[in-house]
Amino acid sequence: MIKFARIEAGKEADKLELLRVATLNGGLLAAMRKVDFQAKELAESMALAHGGEWRVEVDHQLGFVHIRRR
Repeated sequence: MIKFARIEAGKEADKLELLRVATLNGGLLAAMRKVDFQAKELAESMALAHGGEWRVEVDHQLGFVHIRRR
């Protein structure tokens, strides 16, 4: 999911590519954090609605979110 870039010294195009990749990765990481946060919020709402403790599993590589009672 996270892209890596190899930068050779003195190449302006490579510096621009590094900036582009860093921007994309920053957006990706922010989106992943948002998913984690919202999944935890949903688990808290489930606890309020149904009682008990709820567990959250998020697998970003598989595109999978699982919320269940403990």
